[in-house]
Amino acid sequence: ASRRPAALSAADPAARIAATIEKHLAADWKAEKITPAPIADDAEFARRIYLDIIGRIPRVSEVREFLDDKARDKRAKLVEKLLAMPAHANHFAAVTRALWAPSSSNFQFAFFGNQLDPWLQDQFRLNTPADVMVRKVLGVALANAAGMQQNFRIYGQAANTEEGALTAFYRANEGKPETVASAE
Repeated sequence: ASRRPAALSAADPAARIAATIEKHLAADWKAEKITPAPIADDAEFARRIYLDIIGRIPRVSEVREFLDDKARDKRAKLVEKLLAMPAHANHFAAVTRALWAPSSSNFQFAFFGNQLDPWLQDQFRLNTPADVMVRKVLGVALANAAGMQQNFRIYGQAANTEEGALTAFYRANEGKPETVASAE
């Protein structure tokens, strides 16, 4: 049986994708004799979705507003509302930067890693697909690539440009292929 809330229309492309995923999950659960947890109630859903999308728990007034909404599609509407908030881009940028250039005592990570944040925020604000972001990271033209391990000066380079932010990613990872490849 579908675990999808009834509010999603079968004609909705997201609903078709969800149905395909659910079919594969159900087959795995059956094969492994796993009983999945029940669908979260509205209060639990609100808390989880706020944490997942904007990185904070909802205010009491936000939960009350959501719980009082009688619309069948209120979950989908809440997701869309949260995805449109600036907090979404900020949260996803922080999570992504922490994976790609984690904070550490390493000077390069500490100094250059934070320069990725504005670029990542823009990418999430623009709803840039993940594969496009990765292509941008992997395809950036690096000036003086041969000397990157010796000289990490970024002063004078506009870090708020795409090339500056992506060059900072490589500098945070010391310009070493093995370090760049290990950045999630």
